[in-house]
Amino acid sequence: MVYSLAVLLVEDSEDDALLIINQIKRAGYDVHWKRVETAEELQQALNETGWNVVISDYILPHFSGMEALKIVHKQEPDMPFMIVSGKISDEIAVSAMKAGAHDYILKTNLLRLSAAIERELMEASVRKKTETALQESEEKFKNLVESLPVIIFSISSTGIITSLNYEFERATGWSREEWINKSFFKILHRDDISSVINAIKETGSIKNSLKLVKQELRLLAKSGNYIMVEATSRLQFRKGKVVEILGFARDITEQKKLEEQLMQSQKMEAIGRLASGIAHDFNNVLTAILGNAELLMLHLQAEAYSYQKIKTIHESALHATQLVEQLLTFSRKQVFKPIIFCMNDIISSMSNMFLQILGEDVDYRFCPAENLKFIQADPRQMEQVILNLVVNARDAMPNGGEISIFTMNANAHDINDNISYFPPLPEGEWILIAISDTGKGIPTEILGRIYEPFFTTKIKGTGLGLSIVYGIVKQLGGDIYVNSEIGKGTTFTIFLPAAREGIEKDASDNLFRATETCIGTETILVIEDNNDVLELIKNILEPLGYKLLLASHSIEAIAELQKHNCKPDLLLADIVLPGKAGPEIAQEIKNHFPDLKVLFMTGYTDERIAVYEYFNVDAPIILKPFDSQTLASKIREILDN
Repeated sequence: MVYSLAVLLVEDSEDDALLIINQIKRAGYDVHWKRVETAEELQQALNETGWNVVISDYILPHFSGMEALKIVHKQEPDMPFMIVSGKISDEIAVSAMKAGAHDYILKTNLLRLSAAIERELMEASVRKKTETALQESEEKFKNLVESLPVIIFSISSTGIITSLNYEFERATGWSREEWINKSFFKILHRDDISSVINAIKETGSIKNSLKLVKQELRLLAKSGNYIMVEATSRLQFRKGKVVEILGFARDITEQKKLEEQLMQSQKMEAIGRLASGIAHDFNNVLTAILGNAELLMLHLQAEAYSYQKIKTIHESALHATQLVEQLLTFSRKQVFKPIIFCMNDIISSMSNMFLQILGEDVDYRFCPAENLKFIQADPRQMEQVILNLVVNARDAMPNGGEISIFTMNANAHDINDNISYFPPLPEGEWILIAISDTGKGIPTEILGRIYEPFFTTKIKGTGLGLSIVYGIVKQLGGDIYVNSEIGKGTTFTIFLPAAREGIEKDASDNLFRATETCIGTETILVIEDNNDVLELIKNILEPLGYKLLLASHSIEAIAELQKHNCKPDLLLADIVLPGKAGPEIAQEIKNHFPDLKVLFMTGYTDERIAVYEYFNVDAPIILKPFDSQTLASKIREILDN
């Protein structure tokens, strides 16, 4: 059967409009449509009757999709409104949905359009039927709303709940009988009571009898947690007095979780950028400290007092590098060495350690999945993730309990279809790691802060444990979710992408094998803007016989080449430099010396991207801080190759 459909298009491209209409026609609709480009044309078109749906681009030459949304909802509040755009970010999509858009669809995925239209037409029809039922009779209303996916309620003028539909039971876990004839304010969060009372006062006159009030409220669920609902209500008057409040409420708990995750991600990203910037500068300082301390130790006897003091400085600097690694892990910019391995092996190898640190009052069990897919990661990082979560679980059970670790293979399609409390995973194969405890649980009011750096409820905690776990998981392209109930325990669930079939172990670890001797006579051009690091490199390489040309930026480097009129054998350059970046300088010099070999210096992985953009290959990189042996060995290896 062919259904007729009247579509109002807000679109400046006629070609895109035809693509959209053709896609709708292929779904079996007989389409009557009109295209408008300006706010004036849209207003005029809305005066015509019979439109079923409005489809709008997000960016238009004369106005925007958000402005179009305001115009449509002002005149037709229940009109289905969809945004179809070439490119739209998650932040913009969330803002559009909060503003009242019913869906957003990318122009590259128009196959979703017909299904979305069908859904919205059905929901619009349900809303219209609901309003009609409320006006015609209470009995007809009750029969209709029982099957609706929204909570339908009626409350007396004294705040007593008089009717609820089945969706209330599904959303809250309570039976209707437990709350019928009970005070609505007892199920409402106490912080929301005043806003409800104020809304009733504002609309509590006969002249506002048709006014709808929309509020976000928190309702107590049977589990003890609160769910978030978007409630739309209207006062019922009789002889000029309020006798009842009628309305419906939509469960938006998951929507709010998504918004909170987005805000958390943005906040963590901002703090991560700050942390990585600090770590990057600190690595230069540590390079100078470690390198010079090592050079001094080479010229002293091990028994000497000065040697011991310099050794203490060297060891303290090494400890500082571990702190920098923690900052980079948190900011998801740590340099790590991924290999292919199975998480079952990692967890099994840690089991003996768990038994020692957990104590006799904690039962530990590991349930590994058979044929668990491999992942590509740094095993040390994954050990840190598991250990941090297990230690946290132990701290949550001061009187003992049980800690369980489960692993399983997970297909994104199955997870998205069967587990509603996780946000959708991207398509592909995943592995799941769940770590559960039977401890005291995490209070709802602090759940949103557990991944914040330096936030802790422990007396001696650093507040970095969970933020590091979060950073590692996100760095690997995975995700982590927490589910906790007070008095029952907590479960952290980690999803990590499975390694692609056929991928081989990264052999980059063997790129710089130390040779028998690091002595050389070649000419090396060094570009480093930190004078301490530049002086250290000079002190390491000149005694080995190399001829060095030293510069702190691109102009000085070119001047050095012209001054000495020689061909360099190797360029050793920092990636981040004032003016032109290291890769850009390297490319310019290689235009004059095609056989020039290059070694870059950096402190974190993001700078590898800059190298790749210029060379389209994985150029050799030495990581700061480095010691004299590492630098000399890598230079000798590159020159010999």
